[in-house]
Amino acid sequence: MPTAAPMAGTDKKLLSCSSYTAIWNVLNYPAGIVPVTKVTSGDVAKTFDPTCFPAKTKTEQMMRDDARGSEGLPITVQVAGLPYTEEMVLRVMAELEGAIKSKFQS
Repeated sequence: MPTAAPMAGTDKKLLSCSSYTAIWNVLNYPAGIVPVTKVTSGDVAKTFDPTCFPAKTKTEQMMRDDARGSEGLPITVQVAGLPYTEEMVLRVMAELEGAIKSKFQS
């Protein structure tokens, strides 16, 4: 999802958010997420900078508005595979997690 998670009680936005993730469940494809980093106050500030994110459409404005208060939330990478490749998805997720940990430990 290219935006921050919607705040609780924003059911109108749920459909647009789930379109990126629910498809894997509907099709019975294995998928998972790996946390990579967290949202910083600088990230949120850039969201409201018109040179970085002009927010020309109503959807883009909703995406921008969802960034308020998202500091500290995880930023993740989603890994999805073909049916019956659960082990491969888990292996890729483990490799990503290991690479991320080693990068921040050095």
